[in-house]
Amino acid sequence: MYLLADGLGLSKLAEKVRAVIEACAEPEPPPESRYLRGSRIGICGNTSELVQLRTRAEAYEAKVAVRITKTVQWLASTTPDAVDPHHIAARTHGAPHSRTEPCAQAPQRRH
Repeated sequence: MYLLADGLGLSKLAEKVRAVIEACAEPEPPPESRYLRGSRIGICGNTSELVQLRTRAEAYEAKVAVRITKTVQWLASTTPDAVDPHHIAARTHGAPHSRTEPCAQAPQRRH
């Protein structure tokens, strides 16, 4: 609609449409959100630490895997020695394991 109004020489209408489009658009992600773009990680568990890790990873544009496949780059877990399907798949595909330890407070993201 913006291009049509602009093409027809309706500059006032085009500016109003552009303002509406800009108001409805999602804000640009901060530069630090691109650090994990393209990374695929596995998170196995539902502890508060793992939930915080999942939230942080998604904020930095990492993909959190539902299935552990060969494209998963690492697996975070509270029980890295477990023998459930997620851990077995991570071992089979060579994904490194990280053990999460309970902490008093998660580090805050710098702005």
